[in-house]
Amino acid sequence: SAVQTLGIFSNLTVRWVDPVKSMFKALLLFSFDLKVLQVECMVGQNSVLNSTLRQCVAPASALFIAFVVLVRKVFVNRDLEYNIQVVNAVGAVFQLFFVSIFVSTLTPFICYEHPNGLGYSMVGDPAVLCTQTGAH
Repeated sequence: SAVQTLGIFSNLTVRWVDPVKSMFKALLLFSFDLKVLQVECMVGQNSVLNSTLRQCVAPASALFIAFVVLVRKVFVNRDLEYNIQVVNAVGAVFQLFFVSIFVSTLTPFICYEHPNGLGYSMVGDPAVLCTQTGAH
């Protein structure tokens, strides 16, 4: 969708100015950027853990959807076909967020060259050196 595409534009190495910069910051949540939620405050500056948590957003949303449909079946409509409703809802959400899931998967592999030409760092986490540390 357009919201996801705008969120991905914010990952480009362009110096955006306000109000575009503020808009991109708000849209980062749709591209599964956990920095918006300040997850580092809870788990620390561990790049591997942050990347793993980022990949867990989609499966966690599937579990949440399954729980919501189960509550709906128990309390609202007992005749509801649970499996069909869960598959439809999860499929619709994953289709909606496909671009974000795909970009989230590729983010650890996108590197840029240092200005002095002596190495590469991850665009998503410049502290991690590409192909030189175990974190990458």
